[in-house]
Amino acid sequence: WSRGLGDVYKRQKIHCNVDLLIADYSEKQADMINVNEIYKPDSTVNSKYAMTTDISNPIIVVRFDDGTYEILDGNHRLFRAAHEGQAQIMAHILSESELNKYIMD
Repeated sequence: WSRGLGDVYKRQKIHCNVDLLIADYSEKQADMINVNEIYKPDSTVNSKYAMTTDISNPIIVVRFDDGTYEILDGNHRLFRAAHEGQAQIMAHILSESELNKYIMD
């Protein structure tokens, strides 16, 4: 996923409305997910900023049908959790089919 204009992310040809995702999931119960299962080092993350983020706020990820994960919101929080050695982080985990609601053409 790469950051585009505003809060739109894209994975190949998929565009996702992150603002809508955040609005829909802000009141839902989050699950715990293993940091090492989803964290991939990313040189584009602003590490100084990341270390100031509130990792008690859940991240939002999609679990694709092939078992891989992508971060939709919370790259900086995940970076901080990984660099502080946290085993788990709170996350809203969407399935690939749930993601379809947020796809933008």
